[in-house]
Amino acid sequence: MSYESLFLPVVQKFDGVPPEIYVAFPDSLKNEDVRKRVREWWLMGNQSTYAKLKLFNIREFELICKPRRIELNWKLGVIQILTPSDLKISLSKAYLGRLGSDIEGICKALGDFLYIRAIKSDTGLKATDIQALKATEDVDTARRIVEEQKIPPIQALIEGLGLKYNEYTQRIYLPRIVSWIRGFDGKPMHIMQFTPPNSGKTSFGLRSGTLFNWEYLNEVPTLARLVMDARGGTLGVVFLRDGMIFDEYDKWGLNRERVKVLYEVLLTGMEQGKWTRGTTMLTDFVPDVPRMLPVVFFGNTGSLADMWDKETPTRALVNGFYSGQLGVRLDPLIDRISWVDLLIEEITIHDHLVWKVLPDSIIRGLIRYIQDHVEEVNESNLRGRLWRHSNNLYAIFKALGVNATPKQVDSLVFGYINPYISQKSLESGSEPSGQSEVKRD
Repeated sequence: MSYESLFLPVVQKFDGVPPEIYVAFPDSLKNEDVRKRVREWWLMGNQSTYAKLKLFNIREFELICKPRRIELNWKLGVIQILTPSDLKISLSKAYLGRLGSDIEGICKALGDFLYIRAIKSDTGLKATDIQALKATEDVDTARRIVEEQKIPPIQALIEGLGLKYNEYTQRIYLPRIVSWIRGFDGKPMHIMQFTPPNSGKTSFGLRSGTLFNWEYLNEVPTLARLVMDARGGTLGVVFLRDGMIFDEYDKWGLNRERVKVLYEVLLTGMEQGKWTRGTTMLTDFVPDVPRMLPVVFFGNTGSLADMWDKETPTRALVNGFYSGQLGVRLDPLIDRISWVDLLIEEITIHDHLVWKVLPDSIIRGLIRYIQDHVEEVNESNLRGRLWRHSNNLYAIFKALGVNATPKQVDSLVFGYINPYISQKSLESGSEPSGQSEVKRD
């Protein structure tokens, strides 16, 4: 089977369902009846008004969603799933075996896509069937793409996301794709990227959700949403998802008080995988399970473009600019970021769409293949955390098929990277000084 024949067409007509959802359920791209069912199930699980109006006229219903919250009542043996459409559905513990064979597998399934069949009763909504729409990895096809058809992994991933592969798309998407891969030490690669609008940040966030069970957040979350709401015993994002994207970071200064509450939790979570605060009642309830999650910060370039100069590394620029806006010392956060990327040149990502994508299973397979080829290196001349970031990033570049020298990667990590697309992305001007009919693909 040729590389080109693996691609699926993307439906261009918007019908209320994100195109990324249809891509996650590829049968819907080929069969109109399947597409209609997926659309109905998606709306029922994700649009509040649609779901509540529908419940006026039906007793039984089906939906697809990622739970927004999970409430556990071990005394009664009941789990309550809160859907994005604001439906609270009770699930008996008898159904848990359908989600996994052990506690870890069940927890993972509850945080990802679920197919639920439920009924209305006098006491509320009750699940009568539940299936985990488990994500698959097609590593064999990924290996054939890279080894037999000689397609560089970075090219296959960018084209697999429905984009032309060129210097523009690589410059924009390389930092984002890096966040999907862990370093050779097993730790996540935290990324911060500022670009002009219309560079595909939201689309990447949604695709990360369907591909890898990430959470896309376009506002500063409350501590209850991020970690846990102790009042109801509901687990937060960090226990339900496998990665997080904070979009519109440039607007966090509008909610400084919430940022201050969140900040220390974020620092500890990003470095140690421990998501709690020792000074609150959450300490007694939060699961003491390390969650080493990759974290991505997206923002619009805005005034950073006017402040940039060749002598100031992006780390120092972002640190100085946002420390004042947020009212916190950003040094510890910036130090945890593997790559602080600044893009000034405007480019509309829609000009580079091709309306065909690789199946999600193949993209996951590519990431697994790449991860298996991230080998330990010790080439960096930087120190401290930057040394770790640079070595890991250089190892990932090699696995992706991205040509870069250790010296160039040191410059990139330190913050000397050309913020314009029209020149080579790694060109540096300075050196650093230091179960359903529809199956999820």
